[in-house]
Amino acid sequence: MLLLYLVIFVYRLVTVVKINGLDLATITVFFAFIQTLIQNSEPIKKLLLFMHFWFTNIQFSWNYTADFMVPSASLTIIDEQFLRNLVGKAISQNKNLKINTQDIQYFSRKKNMESIITFDNLGVNLVFTKSQGDSIEDLENNDITHFTVNGKTLVRYRKTKEVLDEFISSVFAGLEESLTNIQQRKFSLEIKSGEQDHDYFKKLFIRGIESQEVDQFNLQKRPGRCNLHASEKRIYVFSPNRQDLVISVKNLLFKLSI
Repeated sequence: MLLLYLVIFVYRLVTVVKINGLDLATITVFFAFIQTLIQNSEPIKKLLLFMHFWFTNIQFSWNYTADFMVPSASLTIIDEQFLRNLVGKAISQNKNLKINTQDIQYFSRKKNMESIITFDNLGVNLVFTKSQGDSIEDLENNDITHFTVNGKTLVRYRKTKEVLDEFISSVFAGLEESLTNIQQRKFSLEIKSGEQDHDYFKKLFIRGIESQEVDQFNLQKRPGRCNLHASEKRIYVFSPNRQDLVISVKNLLFKLSI
């Protein structure tokens, strides 16, 4: 169909427009060609979708988790100063923020088994928790402790790469480098669409169907070592490898903005 429109358009340019000037039929064929090109060209559709979400700059809710299974002795380094430095370093990599360590708030509860770090300038809220775990194997091994980081941040579309690369990845990497004898590690990221455009995930994942025609969908995929779940309301990625998680988000979820 695209080739047919192109042939007709060129033919009319040569036989009609050149002699009688531009007419309505030729204009109609031209717009039909452009519309068909957009509908059947993946790069052009991606460009238009990128432009739409870049200028609307919609907001997403990110929930991210890192869970490390380590010997209890490895967690002796985890104190207020360590966590302040960890988050401060991650935030300082954000070139748009003027870091002030006084803006990082620290709270401790449950007899120092749970620590909370907040940084309102970036909308950061991190909860660091030490626990023995729930499995029988965990309960039998008193020397092994789960150290879990749960974070929640509201992210604008244009900040996707910045928050992912410079903050989340930096926090997780800092823990991996500091904790010794890590027995097991798990990373996950859940992204929910903002109120400004609930059709975002439909437009990103559903091809060939208008978004308003899709009520619900549920996709599961395993690109490499990652597990990817996508629906009309959220995207969830899980991996035992931090870099896999980051790469998966870049390549599959926000490839239009990164």
